[in-house]
Amino acid sequence: MNADATNLIPMVATDAPSHAIAGWLYRPLLKYDKDLNLTGDLARAWHVEDGGRTIRFFLRRNARWTDGVPFSSADCAFTLALIRDPKTQSPYASDFALISGWETPDPYTFVVRYREPFAPALSSWAGLAILPEHVFAGEDIMHTKLARAPKATIGPYRLAGWRPQQEIRLIANPDYYDGPVWIAERRVRIIPDAATQFLELLA
Repeated sequence: MNADATNLIPMVATDAPSHAIAGWLYRPLLKYDKDLNLTGDLARAWHVEDGGRTIRFFLRRNARWTDGVPFSSADCAFTLALIRDPKTQSPYASDFALISGWETPDPYTFVVRYREPFAPALSSWAGLAILPEHVFAGEDIMHTKLARAPKATIGPYRLAGWRPQQEIRLIANPDYYDGPVWIAERRVRIIPDAATQFLELLA
């Protein structure tokens, strides 16, 4: 990368390097496949109801945070409340402004209700990485050490090391819910100079 990451909490990260690394650590309910169609990620399925005013997400039952705590609808509700909180100052909060309420009828169902149909609703859920409630509850999201030292993540990789302005090291999450991670380790070097990047590529 040509710049270092600054914040690994996706909803408040504003630079490309941070989002690139955070995407290996935290995951959204939905994602885009190789053909740019929406498919499930932490949600295994979803229903759009009430003329587009309600989305009912059915969550994976095999997903766990890297500290062993099961992923649940409580994490989704916590994340939604957090991004809508003005104190969070998320640049992506407007994507969720039309939501009128949400429910967690059971640990594996998350229901979101909108005041009116919102065309980009599903795509907005592909852009919101879910955070673990048991880790972030009580934290000041804008001034937390978790931005650079996450305690529990859920994506295909875990943060194994970070040397500022030099290298970020990721190791495979052995309990990743979406199957084996075939590349065991990723080392992301920070090289601001394009000429140096080119020479490194040739080496």
